[in-house]
Amino acid sequence: MKLKRWGVSSEFGDLNTVLMHRPGPELRVVTESNLREFNFDEPVDVNQFCHDYDLMVERFTDHGVNVLFLTDVLADDADALNYISRRPNMTYTRDLARVFRNGAVLMSPHLRGRWGDQKMLGRALKNLGIPLHGEIKCPAFLEGGGVTMIGDDTVVASICDRANQSGTAALREFVLGSEARYFLDVPLPFGHVHIDGLFMMLDEKLAICHPETLEVFPCALYEANNNVPRYLLFTEFLEERDIEIIPITTEEMRRGDLNVVVTRRGCKAVGFSNAVRLADEMAKRGWELATFPADTLFKGNGGAHFMTCPVFVVSSSMILKSELGMPVITAIVVGNVIGSGIFFTPGELARVASTEWQVYFIWTLCGLVTLFGALTLAELATLIPRAGVFYHTLNEAYGSFAGFLQGWIQILISGPGSVAGIAILFGELASQVFGTEGSQARVIWGIAAVIFFVLVNLRGVTWGGRTQIVLTAAKILGIAILIAAGLFFAVPASDAAVPSENSAGLDLTGLLRFAGLGVAIVFFTYDGWIDATHIAGEVRNPDRTFPRAMGLGVVTITIIYLLVNLAFLRVVPLHDMQANPGAVASIVASAAFGDIGATAINVLMWISIFGALGGLIMTLPRLCYATASDYVERTAGTGIGAAFRGIAYVSPKSSVPAGATIFVGVAAIAALLFFGSFSRIVSFVLVPLQALSMLMISTIFILRPRLATPRTFRTPGYPWIPLIYIVVVGALLVSAVVYNPLDTLLGLSLALTAVPIHIYLSKLGR
Repeated sequence: MKLKRWGVSSEFGDLNTVLMHRPGPELRVVTESNLREFNFDEPVDVNQFCHDYDLMVERFTDHGVNVLFLTDVLADDADALNYISRRPNMTYTRDLARVFRNGAVLMSPHLRGRWGDQKMLGRALKNLGIPLHGEIKCPAFLEGGGVTMIGDDTVVASICDRANQSGTAALREFVLGSEARYFLDVPLPFGHVHIDGLFMMLDEKLAICHPETLEVFPCALYEANNNVPRYLLFTEFLEERDIEIIPITTEEMRRGDLNVVVTRRGCKAVGFSNAVRLADEMAKRGWELATFPADTLFKGNGGAHFMTCPVFVVSSSMILKSELGMPVITAIVVGNVIGSGIFFTPGELARVASTEWQVYFIWTLCGLVTLFGALTLAELATLIPRAGVFYHTLNEAYGSFAGFLQGWIQILISGPGSVAGIAILFGELASQVFGTEGSQARVIWGIAAVIFFVLVNLRGVTWGGRTQIVLTAAKILGIAILIAAGLFFAVPASDAAVPSENSAGLDLTGLLRFAGLGVAIVFFTYDGWIDATHIAGEVRNPDRTFPRAMGLGVVTITIIYLLVNLAFLRVVPLHDMQANPGAVASIVASAAFGDIGATAINVLMWISIFGALGGLIMTLPRLCYATASDYVERTAGTGIGAAFRGIAYVSPKSSVPAGATIFVGVAAIAALLFFGSFSRIVSFVLVPLQALSMLMISTIFILRPRLATPRTFRTPGYPWIPLIYIVVVGALLVSAVVYNPLDTLLGLSLALTAVPIHIYLSKLGR
């Protein structure tokens, strides 16, 4: 049972995998006469203890945590299973070992009733493929509950009733310089067992603490390559790190309210049901504390923290902050979708439509199908609220190849291609507005726009989000002016729409042809709504925010598109649109405002494309980040592993995926220089991208039964809503391949190069 991914470098990342032991009849070994030997306050009701333990495990699995049980990991080790069946303290796996980024350290329990337990956990870690730095051995004593981390650079060990200075010194020898830059020795007053009963990190700048106990003795702070410690109080160290404290009372400390485990960074944790005030304080800061009964477990000094040994927590250097709310997400959805398409596709659609009602029907149909996809995707984003939901849903449902294929296509085909195509359109319009005609000027303007948005997003997710709101607002305002021009200011067309010889007729064959070609044309204009899910890991309260923002965004887009078409058709008949498909917007503006209007519409289109480009460059790096971070550990020690680590780099100052943002910018500029043709890029990326969207929507049928909780948003009309989306998009793929086989098959061929690459990476990851 080798793990492909493991390692813990912080207390507050996404908890992926945890090692636990479900207790059983061995608890009957604990009696009134030997309570101190096993650290129980009183004998427990075995059935109730196991029942409450199962409720605790359920809370972890509800949050998507992979729970590994010792008896499963050691299923082939009869000696270990026999030992475990007799040891009531084996359920406290936290105390027996500590897993770090590069390996684990076996602890040295102080109580004689626990001597030898750590050996069984060591066997389990070996079976999981986790190497050992070493073992702390008697007369040195230290237990895992006395070890924690602050940030990802400081290991903290408490000197207390269960640990001596020899124990903390042994741990310091193992980890200082290799696993951490700093090591903090924290002496605790008499009567306190572990630091995890007094202090618990929730996030990089947030902790739960009983400060009175931690202000008694000075602590020794060691730095790598420096044997002389600096002395300071623990609370002073927290102040230096600018860590906010949620203080708890002595009564709350004694009943175990600190016994909390973070499961999803910045939003979810598991703890005791009696920690009511703490849950309220956490809720004020955007947290949800999933609880279970405390009474019976705490009689044996158990709880969520004491009874878990984390083996894989997503690295804090690969975690993004949850800062974005509904306005930003809605703006990103609208900004990503409404780009250049709405100015060009009405004319293209006129080539295959014969009546106005067909135009309104196809725009409404595509909007409805997109809404179905968005609602399904919103549920997936709440099931897996992590950066790069597209990638993680495929990975979770269909295995590592599906997730890698999605990342491969997005990163190397559709992502840079989309950015390059939009950048070229931006450059072309910018050249017209500023009078710098020519293909070279068009490329220069496009490159400048890409560089601008890369720099903006490197400043931070909030900067990028605010910029997107401003650009989206400007875009909507400009389109509103265009709608008003067509509906209220321009003189309406006097002649009725006349079907051309190329238009689809009203016979069944004509309607099918119109549906196939029309859906393809209009779906291109709706493309981009999925990209907002790439930043799911940075959304506040994703269970509420994502469904509302996705639904509102798609409905807003559909209404805007219908109004634009209504304005266009009021001024320009269908047969005139067929003759000038790319100039419809300029004709409408000119009819309302003259030559000034034509110039204004060019500026409008320029702003619109600029906003779409900004939305892509904000969201695509999150996908690159998610893919790269998943392969960092699997490719460690290789050249390609170094590349993945660089792409997965998160700026410690702005907490944005800086490495991925720079990568997307460079790849987009390369694609901008290589392709040069917007229409060719669209054909090239259409089939791979839409096939992936259909595949991702299908994951709802697998992930909902596995991950859904009572609080998770559920897609209305399930299962019909996702099924309708899959059928319509499937028909689109068939139509695209039939009518344009060369470019679509070329895109598919490049996508399939992911197969040998994934095989190579899988071999590296063993």
